[in-house]
Amino acid sequence: MATKKIDRRLLTAIGVIGAATLIWRLLTILLITSALEPAQRALVLDRLAPRLGLIGMTWVMGLVAIAATLRWLFRRYASAPARLVAQTRVLLEATHAAPMNHQGTKETKELAEVVYQLVCQRDQLRNVVSTQVALASQGVQQEKDRLAALMAELTQSVVACNLNGRIPLYSNRARLQFKAMSASPPLAGGAELVGMGRSIYAVFDRALVAHAPEVGLV
Repeated sequence: MATKKIDRRLLTAIGVIGAATLIWRLLTILLITSALEPAQRALVLDRLAPRLGLIGMTWVMGLVAIAATLRWLFRRYASAPARLVAQTRVLLEATHAAPMNHQGTKETKELAEVVYQLVCQRDQLRNVVSTQVALASQGVQQEKDRLAALMAELTQSVVACNLNGRIPLYSNRARLQFKAMSASPPLAGGAELVGMGRSIYAVFDRALVAHAPEVGLV
């Protein structure tokens, strides 16, 4: 299992505090010895010399305790927002919202809960929109089927086209007329002229089609 990366800010803080406490101890010893008489100073240094290892050990133990405390504080207060940002990004990219299980301060936990609720509302809105789009598509398809059935029953030659000239619907009579106009073999049946998605401009001049509404032909 991969180990978690230690925050550089934590290492810097531990280093600064370690150096500060070491300097503080040395200055304390220096100030004490400087206030003593030479004989007393020599006696104190003589007594302390064999115990410098113990003094160093207490400094290391204190630094370890400080480092553990700083690590807990960093994880709870300094790293919690960054973890919340990462968890929020994962939640936003997910298809469905899942509880974040955020570990941090009370404030970041409350913020994580608010983010989770917002994402849940987003998912609900997506479902509503998807349902509405599906119903609308179904309604449009039903209307197209009704119109296609109506066109099939017409005895007149009718071709429906959109603004781009593409043909979505045409009557059977129109198909027969285009078949008569076709120069292709009978198997084509005029399909190269009229068909779903084909352009009306393949049969009629664009200017003529544009002029038709003005003279009441469409």
